[in-house]
Amino acid sequence: MENGFSLGKGRSGNELTKYQNSIKERRRWQVVGALKHKNKISDEEAFAEAELILKNTFAKAKADMIAKSYKRVQKDMKDPKKRLRYYNAQSEVRKLTKTPTIEVPIKKPKKIK
Repeated sequence: MENGFSLGKGRSGNELTKYQNSIKERRRWQVVGALKHKNKISDEEAFAEAELILKNTFAKAKADMIAKSYKRVQKDMKDPKKRLRYYNAQSEVRKLTKTPTIEVPIKKPKKIK
């Protein structure tokens, strides 16, 4: 698999780097979506919470970058061709590309007194 990637320069210079970046963006999108769904919070709150959750993972980023990733993936998921960019491959491919899975810890909503 490593031999099948073309080498280039820059942040997105080859297929491996593009794949890794897509998976990072997908993970950020996934965490924000889960937070919004489970906790019924606003986008800004979800981005800030996602920053803390993703802090020590391969998908770590500041809240503004998480917001950009979330919006990009939301848009791309509407296009069937671009949707494939975020395909979460089998575990063997994730190991080769160093894009492991992570669990998304979701807080229970606070009880209103």
